[in-house]
Amino acid sequence: MTQRWAYVGDLGAGGALDWGGDNSGNIPVGGRLPDLGSDAFWAILRLADAGKYEGRQVDWGAWAIKVNGPQLREVLGAIYGHDRPSPVVAQYLALADALGATRFMALVAAEL
Repeated sequence: MTQRWAYVGDLGAGGALDWGGDNSGNIPVGGRLPDLGSDAFWAILRLADAGKYEGRQVDWGAWAIKVNGPQLREVLGAIYGHDRPSPVVAQYLALADALGATRFMALVAAEL
């Protein structure tokens, strides 16, 4: 059974969506916040394939977009709406507030 998850991670060297891995391990370390789940996985994949937020496929089974705080809020709002976020989404919204407009993170969709 395929496992899919979506999470936030640090950007690679120079603020790139590249962590120096090959096509079976070029993703950032996770664990900063809980998994967002399959709805976010599919949304991130679509955004990355469309090239939104500097997004692209970063690994054989992973896609990523580069977002700042307002962009992270925008993506989460498009996926989950803006009313009464779940506890997990609320953690990501708090991260968005901490990032502000000048700091960026990778929002990653990965499957194994």
